[in-house]
Amino acid sequence: MYKFRPFVTNNIKNITAFDVFANPHSAAIDIVEHEILTNPLFEIDWVILCYNPKAIHLVTRELAKSPNNIMDVSPEMTYRCWRSLCSNNEAIDIIKKELERDKNSPNINWVELYKSPMLFILGLYDDNYRILYWSSLCMNPHPEAINIIMKYPNEIYWPALCRNSAPKALDMLEENLNDPDLHNRKTNLYWLSLNSSPRAVNIIEKLITDMNSDILELILCNVVYDLLLNPNCIHIIEKHWSDVEFVGNNERHLLQNPSIFIYDYDNMKLKKQQINQSVIEYVYHPDRL
Repeated sequence: MYKFRPFVTNNIKNITAFDVFANPHSAAIDIVEHEILTNPLFEIDWVILCYNPKAIHLVTRELAKSPNNIMDVSPEMTYRCWRSLCSNNEAIDIIKKELERDKNSPNINWVELYKSPMLFILGLYDDNYRILYWSSLCMNPHPEAINIIMKYPNEIYWPALCRNSAPKALDMLEENLNDPDLHNRKTNLYWLSLNSSPRAVNIIEKLITDMNSDILELILCNVVYDLLLNPNCIHIIEKHWSDVEFVGNNERHLLQNPSIFIYDYDNMKLKKQQINQSVIEYVYHPDRL
């Protein structure tokens, strides 16, 4: 059982299922799925659900039932849904099925796929396209992608590598991030804020310290926007939340962060007591003695 962090409920009111569409936490998925099943008027954002790694079962179920509800609403919707799916590692079965249907399918977004381990898992990497999709490949954490990146150290696109969560990629970042020949620190900080690795947070905090920056500087370089989405940066977000008036989309971005949920120990304790009471009443019922 989970609940929202106190600082979330204290600062954001009237949280709905629509607000947590993109949140991959199981508690958020439960909220969304309950709304889909119980509210026939609930407007589903399939583009976001196609992107959510924990919502693929909802997408798969809808595709099996009525694919036109997702993919064929309009050309723009088709493009956006497939772009989301090609960004989602959990959508590998959908991607594989589409390529089996048409190996040259126009639905496959190769820019997104070159960022994903799916590229190598499905055996789709083609070195002839390495230069074309190089910036995407620099974000790919698959071991084969890392080996390719390390073969061309002078060609590394450092802002993209800042998003790469692979241990060897983070090793390279830690060794080279202060190199004056690289992009400026604010640029690196921006891209690092999108990195899901806990190690990236340590680099972020070091850069913030080295920059002698306050939260307003972070906002100016668009870092806070992305920190709101990073589950490993929740302590930074909570620390600075009251320093700035967060309004509008910033609140919605925070609600996409899985770390906004924590265990609801009080409710868990209550449920356990209720179960214990039910067991005791059953076991020691007079009819059983």
